[in-house]
Amino acid sequence: MIPDMTRDRVVWTIAAAALIVRITLAAAAVTTAGVETLHAPDTSGYLEPASELLSDGTYTRAGKPEIVRTPGYSLLLIPGLMVDRVEGVTIFLQAMLAGLTVIAVYGLALELYHRRAAVAAAAIYALEPLSVLYASKLLSETLFTACLTWALLLLTRLAGRRDDPFQPLVATAAGAGLLLSGAAMVKPVAYPVALVVGLSGAWFAMRRSAPPRTRWRPVLLLTVTAIVPLLAWQGRNAVVADYGGLSAIVDVNGYFYQGAATEAAAMGIPFYERQATLGYRDLEVYLEANPEQRSWSPGRRFQFMGREGLARIFEHPLTYLGIHARGMARVAVDPGGVEYLRLLGAYPTHGGLLGRVVDEGLWATLGFVLQERPGLLLTEVLFGAFLVAVYLLTMRGVIIAEPRSRRAWAVCLLLAGYLWFATGGPQSLSRFRHPIMPIMCALAGAGLATRKES
Repeated sequence: MIPDMTRDRVVWTIAAAALIVRITLAAAAVTTAGVETLHAPDTSGYLEPASELLSDGTYTRAGKPEIVRTPGYSLLLIPGLMVDRVEGVTIFLQAMLAGLTVIAVYGLALELYHRRAAVAAAAIYALEPLSVLYASKLLSETLFTACLTWALLLLTRLAGRRDDPFQPLVATAAGAGLLLSGAAMVKPVAYPVALVVGLSGAWFAMRRSAPPRTRWRPVLLLTVTAIVPLLAWQGRNAVVADYGGLSAIVDVNGYFYQGAATEAAAMGIPFYERQATLGYRDLEVYLEANPEQRSWSPGRRFQFMGREGLARIFEHPLTYLGIHARGMARVAVDPGGVEYLRLLGAYPTHGGLLGRVVDEGLWATLGFVLQERPGLLLTEVLFGAFLVAVYLLTMRGVIIAEPRSRRAWAVCLLLAGYLWFATGGPQSLSRFRHPIMPIMCALAGAGLATRKES
């Protein structure tokens, strides 16, 4: 019998401590660098449509339908906009979400292992540097990770059932579907997860011998709640912008990141230089290179970008495979210390090391940092030590700790593997590891508990 996690005072204490840590960091950042340090280059892409949604009732940007950013995170910004305190209110909400994610990590480890592992997992995640950092930034990471982790917790409850996993957990199935579709409306990278979960639930139901109503009701709820909201948003995009996808950010990245990096490597020129010539962040430069598109709708233009980006990748597939693999490696090993320095005003907000890493490689960039920015190196070493400890504990948990349910354990590993693979590419940063860390911490908690018992 799995204990009720909501009655454990320890996890609530850890969650409260996590909230305080995140608010304290945000307050320190504002004190040292001003409120603008809570913003990032991507913040305006969420803030502007949120403002127009509040003022005009339409999800638009500069009066035109917004199809690049899905509305999930913009909705979180609205309470702060309503009281003209968007930074303070949103950071508080994100600190609350991070605290709830701590509870979800506890629940996840409790589903997989036992209470001792769950307490250790919650404590590790409460101190996890990326979670602490991005709760203090007006970016979608904290909301996305909260939705995805709670969805995973509910999915492990379904998968961990020894009999029919959908009985009698109808509310759990519906909640998992809603959280998955919500996560995809925050970041489209979760869209394939929602589709796979919904379709897998239907496949599982068809293999059961239970009465039709008994097996189909929860599965139908899971499938509908996971997929229908996303299809509805795609329908909205098709109607208002002649764009059939969930989010055009996929096409933008394919053209200006994956495609541009592949071309830059094949041509032997710097990545940022190729981005600039293609017109990244400068529509006029892009239209000068593609004058026939001046009369096109934005939706048609984005669809062209997506096709063209894929074509450039397929022209040099081995080149891109190397770029993708190096991006995955960066996500895995970059401690993220530079972002703390940026938040505290001790490192430039724009520019920095990504272009150098893409063009020259990780080791050459490390040599540059050692020579030019030793303070940054020290910060990275400190956070790197935490990351290495989590990895070692995770490996120990995977190898030694015996999960309650192999099926639930496999769901966690599959999701972590997909998220890691999806992070690959030239735009890869430590930030993309954020939604993977709750799973890592749940497994690391088991590794830590096992170590103490041995």
